[in-house]
Amino acid sequence: MSAEKTELINGQGLEPYKNMRYGRSTVGKAGCEAVASYNALRLLGREVSFRDVADQYMRLFRNPLRGWGMGGAFGAAPRDIAAFLRRNGVSFTTARRLKTLLRRLRPGVMIVSFWNKPFTAGYHTVAVEYDGRVFTAYNVTNGSRVPRREEDFVSLLPGRRRLICAFFLDGE
Repeated sequence: MSAEKTELINGQGLEPYKNMRYGRSTVGKAGCEAVASYNALRLLGREVSFRDVADQYMRLFRNPLRGWGMGGAFGAAPRDIAAFLRRNGVSFTTARRLKTLLRRLRPGVMIVSFWNKPFTAGYHTVAVEYDGRVFTAYNVTNGSRVPRREEDFVSLLPGRRRLICAFFLDGE
């Protein structure tokens, strides 16, 4: 792992992130994409601050076509993650189907968005590191204090058909 575990964020719904302003919401309620992006950049060895990552997303939310809901009230959309990555010089490829993701799987860092269970609970985005054998997902739930490790990628998701989009990040 490129970053120390203590530098990564788990539990966006816990202090000090819970009530941090994030667009028209808070990091605790809608900031999972910013948390996943921050964690992914740290895993790639980039020196970034979470506040800077969150501010970049909030600047995207000024465009009424960005985010889920006005001003990112329900967080960022996959197109916002792509825009964030491009603005930060991170090249990536995407997979929108679980079958495609599993076929393209390789060691490295991913940002993965999936529908919560039940579907009406919205969606969540996490950073995932894969070493070729074990997947480590960060900020799996708002109350997570530690990353979740699984040998099977599907075990990280709450159901096989719930993948929205996965971004495979190319390291520096």
